[in-house]
Amino acid sequence: MLLRDYVNATVGFEALAEDIQKDPKSLMRMLSAKGNPRADNLLAMVARLKQREGVSFSVTRDNELHA
Repeated sequence: MLLRDYVNATVGFEALAEDIQKDPKSLMRMLSAKGNPRADNLLAMVARLKQREGVSFSVTRDNELHA
């Protein structure tokens, strides 16, 4: 839901859908409370939003085990 709110507040579903060549209504459904986006669609959305915003992030592994 956070990603849906972010898209609504910034680029909008129409522009994002055009950028990643998807239907805007399909993107809205994917990011709804009952949505279940495939990894490739989710990663495409995040990649395009990162590019538009000029930001980057990374995921790293924590070497410590937490009980």
